[in-house]
Amino acid sequence: MKLTLSAILLLFPVSVLAYTPKSPNEHLDDHRIADERVRENIQDALPTQPKQTVVPNIQPQQTVALSESQLQQHPDLLERALIAALLQGNGENASLLLPHYQKLPENLQDPTFHLWARALIARWRHQYTQSVRLYRQALAQQPDWSVLRLQTAAALLSNKEFDAAEAQFRKVQSENQLPAGLAQEIESVLLYIKRQSRWQFSGNTTYINDKNINNAPKNPDLGGGWRGDQAESGQGLAVNLGINKKWFWKNGLFNEWRLDSNSKFYWNNKRFNEANVRASMGIGYQNARNSITVLPFFEQAWYAGGKKGNETLRRFSNSRGIALEATHTFSPKWQGSLTAETAQNRYRTRKHLNGNTHFVSLSAVYQHNPSQAWFGGIDWHRNNARDGDDSFDRIGVRAGWLQDWKGLSTRLITSYGKKNYRSAGFFNKTQRNRELGVQVSVWHRAVHWQGLTPRLTWSYTNGYIPLFRYNKQRLFLEINKQF
Repeated sequence: MKLTLSAILLLFPVSVLAYTPKSPNEHLDDHRIADERVRENIQDALPTQPKQTVVPNIQPQQTVALSESQLQQHPDLLERALIAALLQGNGENASLLLPHYQKLPENLQDPTFHLWARALIARWRHQYTQSVRLYRQALAQQPDWSVLRLQTAAALLSNKEFDAAEAQFRKVQSENQLPAGLAQEIESVLLYIKRQSRWQFSGNTTYINDKNINNAPKNPDLGGGWRGDQAESGQGLAVNLGINKKWFWKNGLFNEWRLDSNSKFYWNNKRFNEANVRASMGIGYQNARNSITVLPFFEQAWYAGGKKGNETLRRFSNSRGIALEATHTFSPKWQGSLTAETAQNRYRTRKHLNGNTHFVSLSAVYQHNPSQAWFGGIDWHRNNARDGDDSFDRIGVRAGWLQDWKGLSTRLITSYGKKNYRSAGFFNKTQRNRELGVQVSVWHRAVHWQGLTPRLTWSYTNGYIPLFRYNKQRLFLEINKQF
């Protein structure tokens, strides 16, 4: 489940004492809070996995009837017989043929056929967890085999891994010349998956090693006798948890309840610890191609205080607002999405940040082939604070590329944003900020345990503010789980 964060300026550093900006460092810290929150909103709007892909045709082979002695004497015919059983999804025949296939010399055995046969046999025996594990390993070796992907999707569905099954069925659905009967069956399965109203739990844990938590300038000399803070570093964990439940009614209508939490805990710099919880309840509509949800929400944030704080989390701010989420499948290869939010924000100590925020994000995904997807989007963010030098408009663009290699998957995201403040702040300058970001992720599709798949990510941010520049690089390991 995607964790959505919306109300800006909720979750980031602020002193727990009465606060009035008295220096450029305090003023810049307010802006850092806003920048971090904007980036989290945009990150939430990014597509994390393509919904569809194109799969090439694989024509079934004809079944070959042979005796046991003939199978041993003709390895090529034995392999053809095994392939026929695999393509037909005949677990019983595969269970009879695999022992003979395993007796062949290793140089005559195909490792993918071996994994595929074991997966099919496990599914035939209703050993769905083992079947899914073997299918994933086989698919990691041959991501372009459409029949293998279809059987993997069916095994995931049998194992009640609905989200993963939907992703695989949509990849098969994008086949250019998919038989009409199979296309209709897949549509029925996708509708079935969407109607599932079970409780859903999700989680994400990321190891953090941040050398510049507070976005300190590379050159601390701000001019006019003022000096910026030194960079603060910290190591810890970012933990995101989510619970949601849908109640389905007639004609595609449903109610949905969500509870999402996001937190960062630094074990060697606890002054920057933070936590955020959002509860939302709304109504929606969905069918095979469209989904729209309206979710009023309440959000509460806690913060330890940053540079001037201590190591205790205390209430920082709260927000009330409404969110709109919509997706539309234009074709098997194209999908679009819209995220919009508006919220009223109230801070316990930094009263000058009180106000409202509005956020809109448009995204599109294009599935070029079974192993490649491209995505992009545009984001707009408006922050109306009490003071003009804390109010801004930001617009950004982003683009990404997701590629499945043999076993490995990679994702590249680039982004560029411009943020214009409403009035002058310190040094009598109205800020016109620019920011460039790059994020690269890599993971192995066959490396997973208990449904957990580790992903290694490197991110780089280059920010330009009229007073200074700052760079931030992060290398972290993240683990996701849905159950």
